[in-house]
Amino acid sequence: MSVIVMVPREVYLQPGELWQGQGQTRVKTLLGSCVAITLWHAATQRGAICHYLLASGQSKLKQNPGYFMGGAMSFFHDTIKKWGVKPDAVEVKVFGGGNMFHDLVYRQSGMDVAARNVEEGLNSLRQQGFKVSKQDVGGVRYRTLHFDVWTGDVWVRYGPYPGSRVA
Repeated sequence: MSVIVMVPREVYLQPGELWQGQGQTRVKTLLGSCVAITLWHAATQRGAICHYLLASGQSKLKQNPGYFMGGAMSFFHDTIKKWGVKPDAVEVKVFGGGNMFHDLVYRQSGMDVAARNVEEGLNSLRQQGFKVSKQDVGGVRYRTLHFDVWTGDVWVRYGPYPGSRVA
């Protein structure tokens, strides 16, 4: 008797990238002050994910479409339209927004980019009719995120606290 083991295909999402698909796929990404949002439609086992760097802004440099939150939200709107579903039919999870350099950046600029990324993302999701089922945001550590598209499960591994020694 032989046993068949299904090994998921792995996709690594870079900052500013967007992805959607279905099947035995695990999407991974690394988050600091950036935010990742996952959408999952249980009936079709389809998923989508973004990794945006900033809540808003403009750049004269050529950026990936998901560099800013607005591009990510446009992608989500187009994706669910293509799937033929409404925002309330998908499970939405939000991760990231860790204040990686809170002492340095906040004291010098008075601006908390990480908190703004999270706040603007949650507000935009709400305005577009999405309901967030789970979130893991804030703090001062980075996160490695794993999104198993075939189940909709998302799990996170945290980095060490700033200033802690790693043996």
